[in-house]
Amino acid sequence: MMIHKYRMAVIVGVVILLLGTGIIVSLFLRQEGITVHTVKAEKIENSSGSNFSGKLEAAESANIVSKVTGKTAMIYVDIGSEVKAGDELLTLEANDLAANVAQARANVETARSSLETARIDYDVQRQNFERYKVLVQQGALAQADFENKYALPFAKAKETAMNGAAAQVRQAEASLQLALANYQNSIIVSPISGIIVAKNVNVGEMASPQVTLLSVVNMDKVFLMASIEEEKINQITIGTQVPVKIGAVANRLVTGTVTNIALASGSTSKTYLVKVLIDNPDHTLKPGMFAEIAWKGKTGTKVAVPKTAIIREQGKDYVWIVKDGAAFRQGVLLGAADTIKVIVEEGLEDGQDVVTSQQEMLKDGMHVTVR
Repeated sequence: MMIHKYRMAVIVGVVILLLGTGIIVSLFLRQEGITVHTVKAEKIENSSGSNFSGKLEAAESANIVSKVTGKTAMIYVDIGSEVKAGDELLTLEANDLAANVAQARANVETARSSLETARIDYDVQRQNFERYKVLVQQGALAQADFENKYALPFAKAKETAMNGAAAQVRQAEASLQLALANYQNSIIVSPISGIIVAKNVNVGEMASPQVTLLSVVNMDKVFLMASIEEEKINQITIGTQVPVKIGAVANRLVTGTVTNIALASGSTSKTYLVKVLIDNPDHTLKPGMFAEIAWKGKTGTKVAVPKTAIIREQGKDYVWIVKDGAAFRQGVLLGAADTIKVIVEEGLEDGQDVVTSQQEMLKDGMHVTVR
């Protein structure tokens, strides 16, 4: 029994000793503090720009189809051929169309001849009308005879010359224009200047409006469509020049110009499309190449600290600052970050001393020694 009491007394003594030691250490730390490392919060240049990427597209392209159905007679280009706007690319067999043109021309000549004959007849009938009208006035010719023999033929000749024959000429000329247009449709030309990048027809094959025969791309300019967030879209204006890096052309940076800005955002992405046009006189840049716009927006200064200074607890961010030899916890609102530093949008001022070590040992108001 005495041994048991003795053991209990020893255990109680040890506990009291340990508690006393902890209290002493705690009081010592509160009074003497600990040694911490600090850095000064400093202002750095901060750009609101971003990188936007996508694929290059040709500024101008055309898929060539035939307006009429016909057999391909001749092809004058191949993939890689350079063409100018208006150059002949291929022709269709068009014997029947050529015959229609010849027939239409003949009809025009016939109609014009008929018109000339009608004008001559009109002139003769007009002279007779005027001559015998005087005789009627003099009483030498009965009015009824004048009407039947001269007035009525004159009216008919006038109607034929002024309307009937003239209308036939206009109709014949319209038919000729239609025949010429149909014949011209058998000669397929390039609507733009560029390079042939696709060929889907051979001589002897049928061409129709449903089949793309050739594709032409103008490589003198290419463009990139970039999606810009709504908070940055008003910082970009048409005419702004931006640097563009092309993955396949790593040895140089090209300059693009903003030419179009969407007035409305996408229904789901909430971003705005911006078109950047890039000159490509040597055709080094190809449609489909990956491109990146390194756009720099407004530039200013922001307070930044090392990432090691940030403490996150329960979803909130804090730093420890040292003021007059004591440490105090300060809530902060963070911004952009890189691998080393983070921008502090709110909560710190330039030049404040920020603790970067031993934060887990600190308590509000604790005296610290700065190293």
